[in-house]
Amino acid sequence: MILKNKLRDGNLLMDGTLEVGKMKPTVINLKKGGTPKDKEFKPHYMYGPKGEKVLAKTNKKHLELKDKGYNHEPPSGVKGGLLIISLQKGGKPAKGKRFSKKVGNRTVSYGQAGKAKDGSDRIKPGTSKGDGYCARSFGIKKRLSKKKQNDPNTSNNLSRKKWKCRGKKSKRS
Repeated sequence: MILKNKLRDGNLLMDGTLEVGKMKPTVINLKKGGTPKDKEFKPHYMYGPKGEKVLAKTNKKHLELKDKGYNHEPPSGVKGGLLIISLQKGGKPAKGKRFSKKVGNRTVSYGQAGKAKDGSDRIKPGTSKGDGYCARSFGIKKRLSKKKQNDPNTSNNLSRKKWKCRGKKSKRS
């Protein structure tokens, strides 16, 4: 058995000495996975691929974390130890827009916000209102470059898909 002093966070002073009364002795049992390298090992934090922060107290724990993909530097999407992840499907739509879709690293907002006067959905494919929308958006689409015309993730093409536009007409199904 090897006797080692275990450090808690913030107890090691800048000059390399320890604050008195802050050390807690810990026994490392070589039969239970402790190694002689644990003598020189200093507890430190390791960061997982998703940004989780874990304290590696022993060399064995350090090696286990390393095998799981943990390292000493936080991943690039992490700020202050917290990983920034958007839990919404496409992020929040822009003001005045109803839908949003995540495309790569940006969010495309489209569709008119709100409901019709009677409380039903504004989008009613196969109606004269739908035909009017499809005719207007077809004019917008034909003025775009070929690349944008065929891109399914432009706001115009996403709205046309909701209205079920085929050319200048809106189809019911």
